[in-house]
Amino acid sequence: MRTRSGLPAVVAVSVALVAGCGDASGHARPDVPHPFGGAAHIPVAERRLFAAAEEELVADCMRGRGLRYLPQPPAEAAGPEETGAAVYGLIGPREARLHGYGMGERLVATPSSSGGAAMPVGANAAMRAAMTARERRAWDGALLGTPGREARIEVDGNVFTYAPDACVTRARQDLFGTDWDRLRVTAEAAVSAVAARVWRDPAMTAAVARWSECMAGKGHDLRAPAEARAVVDRALSGAAGGNRAGFAAALRLEHETAIADADCQCDSGIWEAVVSAQRAAERGTPATASAAVSSLRAARVKALEAARRITATAPPPTR
Repeated sequence: MRTRSGLPAVVAVSVALVAGCGDASGHARPDVPHPFGGAAHIPVAERRLFAAAEEELVADCMRGRGLRYLPQPPAEAAGPEETGAAVYGLIGPREARLHGYGMGERLVATPSSSGGAAMPVGANAAMRAAMTARERRAWDGALLGTPGREARIEVDGNVFTYAPDACVTRARQDLFGTDWDRLRVTAEAAVSAVAARVWRDPAMTAAVARWSECMAGKGHDLRAPAEARAVVDRALSGAAGGNRAGFAAALRLEHETAIADADCQCDSGIWEAVVSAQRAAERGTPATASAAVSSLRAARVKALEAARRITATAPPPTR
């Protein structure tokens, strides 16, 4: 099931009545921004640009160590662009009717893999396979770092581990700066803390209770929006790799659940509650975390300028 073949016919759902909450409830649905104005969120287009620039920098680093590395094209993004609503598991009627939660689409569009994200792909995999065992160890060590020498960053229980001597690390630091990983982990922890405070807000608690009652009326016994996605995730995971009919049924469940979820979110006022609660939650962010978010924003702007320069002079990627 994890192929790039066409989606099962069930995905071609009706696109009627996809305009948004305003059509059903008489009021426009508010936009829900990422916490801190999106400073800790990198859109798909920027991620692809950064990935392309990092590949060029990895190749430069490997070349400096007398080794060959072929920059690879960035992976295609599956599903719709993430919005601020994704932080809270919110979904609008249009997205629900066109994509469900996007979970089935991503599953179908993502090839299965027996290795991790750090394993070389494409031409590099073929080149690595042709090496002797000794050459392969040297190449892997240069690219991914020396085993047992990992460094660790921990912020509020969030841990990021990296290899200081790896070319993938050197490339990331050359592009974003040596403090990028600490800033990113700190900013992501701040985003998670804001989202947690939003869910504890009394107005949000009341909106979720209304949502749960609405969902029960549609045949879904769920206490919170996250439970709706969890039900779908279990169904898709259980059907993936099985027969086509079972996977199609899981996709139908995804779309039916997502549409009910979106309609109940509109009717319960969850979107409005999030917007209000997020403003209050951001005001309670510690000064150190706010400073990290601001520094991350500045580092990202600088990295974008560098990435554009690097990719503008790079040769076409090797596939």
